[in-house]
Amino acid sequence: MKTLILATILSLSVSIAGCTPAAGALSQLKQVFIPAPIDPLGMNASYGRNFAKLALSGSVAEDSAPWSDSEWPSLDAGIANRWLAVDSGDEATSQFDYELKSYEELSRMTVEEIRLLSPAEKFDIYNGRYDYPTVKAEWTRNQNADQSDSLIHGWASASLNFEEPSMVKVTSEDGIEIVFTSSDVKALLSYYQGQVAFSRTSLLGEKCRVEFDRFAEKACKETNPGAFHLVLANELGLKNQGFVMDMKFDGATLNFPVHSYRSTVLQDNLMPLPNSATGTSREIEVQ
Repeated sequence: MKTLILATILSLSVSIAGCTPAAGALSQLKQVFIPAPIDPLGMNASYGRNFAKLALSGSVAEDSAPWSDSEWPSLDAGIANRWLAVDSGDEATSQFDYELKSYEELSRMTVEEIRLLSPAEKFDIYNGRYDYPTVKAEWTRNQNADQSDSLIHGWASASLNFEEPSMVKVTSEDGIEIVFTSSDVKALLSYYQGQVAFSRTSLLGEKCRVEFDRFAEKACKETNPGAFHLVLANELGLKNQGFVMDMKFDGATLNFPVHSYRSTVLQDNLMPLPNSATGTSREIEVQ
């Protein structure tokens, strides 16, 4: 069951604002990574391991399927991107140094004009922060970021944890009417999951950060198919719980939500191959 979006918006007002200092510097809470290089029991010691008792297919609940959105790339200032203004043909200003509106200016703007502001601006305006700490934090975080940096890690988690949001129209305590489009809310959820929320994270496998002709690092030993099947069958098959998967073993992280799987047994009781994992007694060919 995903979190209701109304509760999410209310919690964001407390969580993100509470973690953003008055000076606008971004206060990030890093994830605690617990590596389990090739052993799925390092992720969860209670995983079922009897292949015959594990489901060959599984998925999250129908109403919990992940939703799509932008990865909010750093090159475009993350969630400080005035993406609706660009879509409307207004590309005159940089995403990193546009003019921030005062309360007086906002009070004279139409709802449509405010709708074209960035998700970060709208969030700060809603919270009565006309010093724009979230916008300035995003400018600082993204100004010198790597070209491949984005909030894709936050989107992958948010799309599994929260219902897909609809457009909402709210009024701040100062009387400013603000339209948060679906993508605006998704941006805030991605930001929250990627930059603010503290989580204890277990990993199966690690990043391989060496040249292709050098695979001596322990992290470069691949997650074997059997270990990966145990994760799929236990998380999706038994618990109907999705998870995040890095689609690249090297270089930039490319996280995507995994929400379903389907497999078929092609052959059973095969003799182990010479390069099989230590302790393998038989092999099963699964498609």
